[in-house]
Amino acid sequence: FNPVTYKGGRLEALWQVNDSWNALVTEAVQNMDAEGVDWEEAYDGEGKTLPDLSVQLYNPSYDKDMFEDMQLTINGRIAALKVVYSGGFLVRRVNESQDYTNYSRGTYAGYYQCNYPGYPFVGGKPTAGSTGYCYSPSGFWTDHQSSTHQSHELRVSTPDDWRLRGLVGLFYENFTVHEQTDWFYGTSPNFVQIVPPAGSNSNNPDVRPLGDSFFDDITRGYKQKAAFTSIDFDIVPKKLTLTLGTRWYDFSDYEQGVYASSFGCNTEYGYAGPTPCFAGASSNLTAKHLHTRTYGFKNRANLTYKVTPDIMLYFTWSEGYRPPGYNRRPPIDRIDGEEGNYEFASDSLTNYEVGYKTSLLDHRLILNGAFYLEYWNNTQASLFAPGVFGNLAFTVNGPDYRVLGTEIQATGRPTDDLSLNAAVALNDSKQLNAPAIASSTGGILPGSTSVFAPAGGTLAQSPAFKTSFRARYEWSELSFLPYIQFVLSHTSHERSNVGGILRSPGPDAQQILISNFALGQLTAFYQEPITRLDVSAGFTIGAWSASVYCDNITNERGQQFITATQFVESIIVDRPLTGGARLTYRF
Repeated sequence: FNPVTYKGGRLEALWQVNDSWNALVTEAVQNMDAEGVDWEEAYDGEGKTLPDLSVQLYNPSYDKDMFEDMQLTINGRIAALKVVYSGGFLVRRVNESQDYTNYSRGTYAGYYQCNYPGYPFVGGKPTAGSTGYCYSPSGFWTDHQSSTHQSHELRVSTPDDWRLRGLVGLFYENFTVHEQTDWFYGTSPNFVQIVPPAGSNSNNPDVRPLGDSFFDDITRGYKQKAAFTSIDFDIVPKKLTLTLGTRWYDFSDYEQGVYASSFGCNTEYGYAGPTPCFAGASSNLTAKHLHTRTYGFKNRANLTYKVTPDIMLYFTWSEGYRPPGYNRRPPIDRIDGEEGNYEFASDSLTNYEVGYKTSLLDHRLILNGAFYLEYWNNTQASLFAPGVFGNLAFTVNGPDYRVLGTEIQATGRPTDDLSLNAAVALNDSKQLNAPAIASSTGGILPGSTSVFAPAGGTLAQSPAFKTSFRARYEWSELSFLPYIQFVLSHTSHERSNVGGILRSPGPDAQQILISNFALGQLTAFYQEPITRLDVSAGFTIGAWSASVYCDNITNERGQQFITATQFVESIIVDRPLTGGARLTYRF
């Protein structure tokens, strides 16, 4: 049902200009064709059990994704200074379609797929004796994207053996996306066609076909300029080093086009023309002049101390952010004013970290670790509350979080042939607030002052415990260098999203989550722990290498993600037991 086929190639050419300069050009192309979907549905919309690893869909689903990427890297020296230029240009095209029949379980489906009792409504009054009926619930959506992305970066750095070392650089990028998404769920024949308005700069100005009840036709993108520097100073040569860095950024984004709805274009409910119809609920985004600019500095400081040549301690303070963006229409605001009508704002991260890096036992044991405290503020979160705002997903600025964690990684070689690697990560995340979300008219969401989990909860998609262990044995005394390798990993349970109602998946969850949607409440699912084992073996003879592998050998069905945005519980599961072979020749 859901095969995925990749076709592509990569070609690299290196020009050694002289002893100081070289240029590397890389050209890569890839075409992916994914049929079907990547989730399972354990239950149908009424909570009835479906067959194992199946979905209830009624229209073809596919994702065809093609890109071409060219990269240029130039390395050189000017006197004692090292110069690096790196630039790239990417062209990408995506064509996607998915079944949307589950929309029929939503709040507004009846308007697009049914004649309500009492139709036709003449002069606002129902016709006596009319019982009403519904047309097909079948629906689907299509998405067409074309995008370009170019980036350029120039760095100049001093030699590594100077006591005072420095790096300066410039960065520029330009990203543009043209996207058209059409939702075909208007199966009632009483709708007339819809069309984007004049002056909306839509990618497709044509009249949409019958059944296309909602479409986005948008061009969006951003430009970013940045300048950065990092300075290292050996306070005590080969012992104590201070690093200070800063990055100035200027990020400018925009959005234009149109989103259009056939709401109000139903002839049985009073629409009398003209044809095609441009409904009053539609929005000309170009006329909104959606443009924001974000600029400022993000900084970093680091102090390292070499206790011995093989033991280093360090402290790091650093800042980060994600840029703002736009929603398709302005239904929501944060009560505290952090967000505008269409926009969602930047979020920010501040990190405090202490750690160590060691090489022990005559370099047979490498032991690294870190302890960190992070504050993630004004997080960008996805919101889906169709009972309040219609069947659209929105990005909003949500809660603040505190994350306290540690990571430990060890690599050992007890013998010349046996290598062991282990890693552990512990994270304690805490939600610090639950900001209230309001509608565009100023009313707080019904049923709750916040759609997010109450303060004190955990970060979504952030397991408290993760670990992995790898053992690899190589018979180095044999001429064909055989090896065998085992990798065992474990991830603890986690919350699927930021919703305020946490529950385990199950048949009784189906109607409950739809009721929650109607109240403007979000359901977060409990994702079970995942444990998996991967095994591989191989050998090398001269320029030839061969290996076989078996991933997820116990066929563990781990839950990677659970969502209900299609009005049914959809679970993306781990790839099943998968075996294969690789053959490599090195010229």
